Amino acid sequence: MFYKINLLILLFSVSCAYGSEDELINTVRKDLREYNEFMAEYYNEFTAGIETAAIKKHIEMEWGNRFADWERAAKAGIPEGQILLAVCYYYGANVPRNYKEESQWLRKAAEQGHTEAQNRLALNYFTGRGVPDDKAEAVKWLRKAAEQGDAKAQNYLGEHYLNEVPKDETNAVKLFRSAMEQGNIKAQCNLGVCYLYGNGVPADAAAGMSLLRKSAEQGCINAQHRLGILYLEGKIIPKDLAEGIAWLRKAAEQGDFIAQKNLSKCYVNGYGVPKDDTEAAKWFQAAERGMNEARKEVCESFANTLEEDIAEALTEMVLEEFTKIKSIKANLSNHRRIYQRKLIRR
Repeated sequence: MFYKINLLILLFSVSCAYGSEDELINTVRKDLREYNEFMAEYYNEFTAGIETAAIKKHIEMEWGNRFADWERAAKAGIPEGQILLAVCYYYGANVPRNYKEESQWLRKAAEQGHTEAQNRLALNYFTGRGVPDDKAEAVKWLRKAAEQGDAKAQNYLGEHYLNEVPKDETNAVKLFRSAMEQGNIKAQCNLGVCYLYGNGVPADAAAGMSLLRKSAEQGCINAQHRLGILYLEGKIIPKDLAEGIAWLRKAAEQGDFIAQKNLSKCYVNGYGVPKDDTEAAKWFQAAERGMNEARKEVCESFANTLEEDIAEALTEMVLEEFTKIKSIKANLSNHRRIYQRKLIRR
């Protein structure tokens, strides 16, 4: 009852500030849509470490004056506001970086059925960022989002089914196909790979290559890299060094540090390109930068979580030791009193 009264008071104050709760909801929905459009254009998983500071700066510059609105919306139970506040905690934009806070706000939105929050929370459980490393919990949230038809969740869940033990290739293919039909190019790439190697479907190199190429042409980095390797190796399809280098270069130019390293090797060995130590060094250095930034991002992610966990553990240990010391002191005082009584009796 007390919670409901507080929530009503908060919603009333929100409606006073905005004219109506609907106005605030529309504002934060628009902000989340704009943020997602920005991330779709500028973010990829290979350059995430390099771009973290730039994304934080962009959030603060573009939406810094909206932070109070997002926080107010989040506390009023509006899921889009909760997701935006979680984003701020993830990047440390307008607040100190805090993955536990990020996960807590994501959970609030996820419990209301918001698929974006369910996706983000699932990934945190897979990586142990701000929450315990718990694959069962991660899969639970992915399934909730996937069952609502979320293409991103369907693709992630399909990838999980391909990598879990035992594999569930049939369901993975179904999920990839459903996500692909909604325009998810990563799922299209994954389905293409399934056809190439006969995972959950009869092997069909032509169908697999067609799906991979369509995905690569739409900018999927993994598809571009895979196409490059397939053409360079010539095992499943006829070898075509020029085509292989062209696709490998596209992936490398998008920041795929593994593609960058492979391209560097091609220049070292003169495979598909003339030997060129300068080009080899350029791509090798780019790969090293990308890998170092990725390592740094992962380390910072775990360090943040570990620092919070260690702080909690140390607090518990100190309290436990303090309780022990108090108990020992009490026992000593008791023994001292008993001893003094004995001396008086003597």
